[in-house]
Amino acid sequence: MSRITRIILISIASVFIFFIIKKIIAPEEAVSNVPQKKGGGPVLAEYKIITDTSLTYKLQTTGSIRANEQVDIVSELPGKITGIYFKEGSSVRKGSLLFKLDDAALQAQKNKLEVSATLPLENERRMKVLLEKGGTSQQEYDESLNNLQTIQADLNLIKVQLSKTEIRAPFSGRVGLRNVSEGAYVSANTVLTSLQDISKMKIDFSLPEKYAAIIKTGQNILFTVENDTQQFSATISATEPAVNVSTRALIVRAISGNGEGKLIPGTSTQISIALNESNATIIVPTSALIPQSTGFSAYIIKNGKAVPRVIKTGYRDENNVQVLDGLLSGDTLITTNILMLRPEVAVKPVAGNKTSGNKVSSASLTENKTY
Repeated sequence: MSRITRIILISIASVFIFFIIKKIIAPEEAVSNVPQKKGGGPVLAEYKIITDTSLTYKLQTTGSIRANEQVDIVSELPGKITGIYFKEGSSVRKGSLLFKLDDAALQAQKNKLEVSATLPLENERRMKVLLEKGGTSQQEYDESLNNLQTIQADLNLIKVQLSKTEIRAPFSGRVGLRNVSEGAYVSANTVLTSLQDISKMKIDFSLPEKYAAIIKTGQNILFTVENDTQQFSATISATEPAVNVSTRALIVRAISGNGEGKLIPGTSTQISIALNESNATIIVPTSALIPQSTGFSAYIIKNGKAVPRVIKTGYRDENNVQVLDGLLSGDTLITTNILMLRPEVAVKPVAGNKTSGNKVSSASLTENKTY
């Protein structure tokens, strides 16, 4: 047998084997593609039997942690630091002496005024006695009294200046790092250190305006901080009286205890707020919804055919949505192949994401918002 003959026979055999394999495989592929062909059999679709669901709707957002009270400690007067009476990072009580400024010049002025006030004080006493006995006029007594009061006013001013040379803690808290050393000359309003009350913390965050009427003082929130798995709680203490016109957001403040000292001012936090709870509502997957110009619709199976329903939605997240109207408990909702459906198209249900019965389940919808 020549080489050319062998090649021809091999080619014929290969074509024959190809048609045999195609004959075996083609019917199976045709069956699997029937639901996708127009004008074919019923559409195969997964389904879910609607049940009443207990819903908890949560909103997640980010916030910032602030100290309950915080202030920069500054000097109201220029002068030289003559004493520092705290340790950096330590806790101090309200009224504790933190810094002392040189007060030698003020003390000298105070002593001078006290001496200068001695004679006007005696003159005022004598003139008062004479006035009572008719020995002097009211004008002369008023002049002596004015001299005395002028010196006393100057003396009080010096005492106020002297009190400002002692810089004390306005509230109990923890002092930060000091920015000056003993002997340094500081000008007025120089920041010497900081003081923060971290016994409890303020949690500040913003919410979209649509939630403004839902948020109430006294409501609890949960939050977490970076690099800590512990979940902390706080209570909403106040809100801004108006929504910000630029961001359309409402600024909210909550208060949290900080007995363990784990919360640090200035850090960010992830906040979770339970906004609403419903004992009997309907939750469906968002993939089962068909967007319409006026809202959404969905298909249910009734008597083996697809029946459209216009629905009204409520709370939602990326995967699920609350249905307020249009579906009833017990309806069989089509969850797949919805783009192939038309009203009254035959539908063949297949096993998938389905539930049955009237058992009340629970669900939690979480929406993420950052403002």
